[in-house]
Amino acid sequence: SVKRGCGPCSAVKWSSNSVEGAHVLFTGDATGNVLSFMLQDEALAPFSRVSLGSPIRCLAVDDGAVIAGCVDGGLRVIPISSDSFFDSEPRLWKAVNGNTSPGLSCVSLSYTGNNTTVKQRLCVTGSEDGSVMLYELKTI
Repeated sequence: SVKRGCGPCSAVKWSSNSVEGAHVLFTGDATGNVLSFMLQDEALAPFSRVSLGSPIRCLAVDDGAVIAGCVDGGLRVIPISSDSFFDSEPRLWKAVNGNTSPGLSCVSLSYTGNNTTVKQRLCVTGSEDGSVMLYELKTI
C-alpha cells in the first residue's frame, strides 16, 4: 500500500523497465498528477512525478511514453527515459475529438506488423459522449 498524498486515484498501469527488468507502476489521479513507482523488495517506492493540469481518467504505456486521457478532452504524452524517469514536459494533443472534445474516458495502444517490424502504432480513445476515435501515432 502506498499513501500517495494526491487526489483520488483514477488510473493505474504496470510496465517493465527495459534496462533493469524492474516492474514500474504508473498512476494517474483526479488532480492531474501522474506518478511512477518501482516495485522493490515487494514494496512500491515512489520514483517520478509530473502534473498535467487536468484530471486524469485513463493511462496507456508505450515503450517510451505514458499516454494519459484527461477530463478536458486532451491526450497527453509523457516521455519516459530508459530508467523510467519522466523525461521532459508532457506533450498535449488538445481536443483529440475536435475543438469541443468531450472528456476522454479510455485509451488503448496496439501495433500492426510482426516482432521485428512495426508497421503502424495505433491509438484508440473513448469519450464521455460515447464516441470512439482511432489514430495512427507516427512518433511518441
